[in-house]
Amino acid sequence: MAFRFTDEMKSSSLLELASKARTNYFGKDDKSWYLYKMAKSEFLDWYDNQPGPGRDLYDIQHHIISTSETTFEILCKYEPRINIVEKNT
Repeated sequence: MAFRFTDEMKSSSLLELASKARTNYFGKDDKSWYLYKMAKSEFLDWYDNQPGPGRDLYDIQHHIISTSETTFEILCKYEPRINIVEKNT
């Protein structure tokens, strides 16, 4: 559907909200990346205002993958599947 990619400085508006969510859910904030599903989303609101169908026809979800340096936001009709591959050292 749509995605956006921002660096740490541009996504700083999400940093405090994300840190609170991590602390509340995990009890600490020490992982290299996190995956979120947004409940209230300005990105979804923006998408709905673009020409063509939006949430009026589709069950669109907003997911965020956040690292210490970048934020990758995804609008899609399903939850993303994440495969973690361990590196052999």
